[in-house]
Amino acid sequence: MPEPLHAVPVNLITGRRGAGKSSVIRRLLAQRPADQCWAVLYNDVPAAGEQTPEPEQDGVRFSLMADGCICCSAQVGLRVALTRLLREARPQRLLIEPSSQARIHEVLKQLADRWLAPVLEVRATILVLNAAQHAGAPLAHDLDRERIARADVIALHPGGKTNGDGMASLERNLAMLAPRATIAKAAFAGLDTALLDMPAREVRPHFYSGG
Repeated sequence: MPEPLHAVPVNLITGRRGAGKSSVIRRLLAQRPADQCWAVLYNDVPAAGEQTPEPEQDGVRFSLMADGCICCSAQVGLRVALTRLLREARPQRLLIEPSSQARIHEVLKQLADRWLAPVLEVRATILVLNAAQHAGAPLAHDLDRERIARADVIALHPGGKTNGDGMASLERNLAMLAPRATIAKAAFAGLDTALLDMPAREVRPHFYSGG
């Protein structure tokens, strides 16, 4: 019988729909150590023009959970989907792309419940931010602000034809809203996998106690 899984590193890859989350995940997977298996759980059907990686990719297991937002209507489904994916893949790392409507603090609470906390170790939450989506009214939406406030790494890319002044203004706003987050500029083209192992700043509720 295989040994029980313990402290599998897990990263949330968050952002607006169409921000480029799936593209960032593909680039992270391309840097995966050859001797490791990674697992990816999607909760967002890709936007037009985006594609999820093919499930036949060597060393990577994928699961698409498209029957509800994992922070509200599909909480039990998340636990079931994760349990199945972890059991079948036995990965060395898990990436989760929550729905663009998900409240990140609610997802983190679920990852800290009594069933998942012994198995998972939450590492850096990555926010993929496409500057072009914020032109004219940057960071005004409460979901944007919640994602920014809980991000450990912000993968910022210009998108479209965002000019230098627009990027500078956005960076200033980010520095005020998330002074402790690491901003990885132009990360859309490739995010250093070392950033995945940054410790999560978010303090998880202690729903689980061993024994």
